[in-house]
Amino acid sequence: MRDEYELKLAVPRKHLSALEHHALIRAAARDEKKRSRLVTTYFDTPESGLHKRGMALRVRRSGQRRVQTLKVAAAEAGSAHHHHEYEAEIGEDRPDISLIRPPRMRKLLSRDKLDRSLTPVFTTDIQRDSIPLRFADSDIELALDVGRIRTDERKREVCEAELELTSGPRTGVIELALALCESVPFRLESRTKAARGYAMSKREVPPAVRAVPVALTAKMGVGEAFEVVAQVAIAQLRANEAAFVETADAEAVHQMRVAVRRLRAALGLFAKALDRDTRSGLAVELRWLQRRLGAARDWDVFVSETLDPATANLDAGEGVAGLREAARSLRNDAYRRVRRTLGGRRYTRMLLSVELWLTDHAWLRAAGTGGDRRKARRIRPYAQRRLGRWDAKLGADLARHATLSTAECHALRIRAKKLRYASEFVTGVFPGSGARDYIAGLKSLQDALGTANDLAIAERLLGELAGRMARDGVAPVEIAGTVDPIRGWLASQQDDCTDRQGRAVRRCLESARFWS
Repeated sequence: MRDEYELKLAVPRKHLSALEHHALIRAAARDEKKRSRLVTTYFDTPESGLHKRGMALRVRRSGQRRVQTLKVAAAEAGSAHHHHEYEAEIGEDRPDISLIRPPRMRKLLSRDKLDRSLTPVFTTDIQRDSIPLRFADSDIELALDVGRIRTDERKREVCEAELELTSGPRTGVIELALALCESVPFRLESRTKAARGYAMSKREVPPAVRAVPVALTAKMGVGEAFEVVAQVAIAQLRANEAAFVETADAEAVHQMRVAVRRLRAALGLFAKALDRDTRSGLAVELRWLQRRLGAARDWDVFVSETLDPATANLDAGEGVAGLREAARSLRNDAYRRVRRTLGGRRYTRMLLSVELWLTDHAWLRAAGTGGDRRKARRIRPYAQRRLGRWDAKLGADLARHATLSTAECHALRIRAKKLRYASEFVTGVFPGSGARDYIAGLKSLQDALGTANDLAIAERLLGELAGRMARDGVAPVEIAGTVDPIRGWLASQQDDCTDRQGRAVRRCLESARFWS
């Protein structure tokens, strides 16, 4: 078995040569480039028994040599791909389960009789140029891959680079990618060739992914707990990035924003255990990303949750049709900006910086916690103090909720959301069911305040639409005839919104504090 750790860089074909001849690559190269053709067939059962277990079984042919590999997904490593690999030389083009080591893996495949129904699922045909590198005390193999993934009915072109660690610290791989990012355009590929091949074979597209529960326990240290929370948030962000790139799905944009919000909440919750400078730098980047995603999400909500119900009883004249067309046009503009953001250098640099930050634990060294820094401070007493302070601030605002301005209500909603996410992170640390009721109260408050925020955003976007229609030559009287009824509908929603907020505030104030 060997431990595989690699970064996949999706590089435009026209820039692949620039990567190969980059000054850093030339300086780090330890041998000449080697070219090979790799034809790899992936096997599974008709029910995808291996894939469902997080495994991939392949036979790779290079010249006369055949190598069988079983890949088993390890813990998520943020932007990197991390697997355990079990390799063996093989004489045939079909897998031989008896060659898999250790015995427990072989027994797992044989126990469910998976080995008896293995069939080819897809094939990758890749021309690979390999260059061994030495960079920052790490031995790394740079692989430049051009080719395609094929199923019986479909094919997909591949053009990417892999930076795979062969020995030394993982930080060397990330630092090299960060250095290359400054001059070579690429984005981090979130899916392996195997994942893409399976999706092709099943004619599936990556779905939007909701946040999964975070498994923290009272025995964890503060640093260890933060790492778990951060990795889960990054995994959600990357999964929804893949979904958006493939489908431009509105829900994927929403879930990316949720992932960013959760990571920002984690930075706040664990602030006392993190290096201030590093935390502040990441917070700036996350706010930037939140704003970039926010415009697209605002237009999604406006079109689906405001424009449709607000115009349901209006005559479907040219004014309403023009308004809808202008709204969809502006939403498409926002989506194009999201796509540029996800393919841009700043986003890639941010992902790599987070990966490096979590990998080398510099944030804990700088925080000076001493000893085994990931376990030096227990999460339970730390979370009690932090949640208590956040809850006290929230309670003070709730007590004067009726007098808060629109901007202060918006700030209150953000505070409630951060406290809700923080509470969700640590539910496993505090036994009992009290957390469920407390979180439900925060969610009801967040939803009620969110509706008010959506109405305020809708009013702003409606003004943008009116300006767009005016620039397109629509007469002012026609604009007013279309826009004013929608403004009236928005105003009619305020009373219900106020009632919901009052009920949610009372529920939050009456909820038991589960950490006490």
